[in-house]
Amino acid sequence: MVGATPTECWLKGDVNPRTQLERKFSRWSLYSRIERTRKLEDHIVDVIEQLGMKKHQFVHLSSTHGGVMQLVAYFKASYPGSGLERDLVESLAEDS
Repeated sequence: MVGATPTECWLKGDVNPRTQLERKFSRWSLYSRIERTRKLEDHIVDVIEQLGMKKHQFVHLSSTHGGVMQLVAYFKASYPGSGLERDLVESLAEDS
């Protein structure tokens, strides 16, 4: 609907190739393109950059269909925490 290619997607009722069971929900996912060893913040920036000029379309679809942006990360006990640069947060808030 926005002209972006997802990293992964399926429709409710599609057969999951791993389990051979029907999927109970639809999904459209856009993952970071960079190496998993990079900082969490770098991954967030990469996904935001992929949204690029299509931000308004994603905002519209998200509000219409109940979409969310979900961040999944696995932290070690010694991880010092995470923070986002001000300009990234401001870009996410613009015209939302």
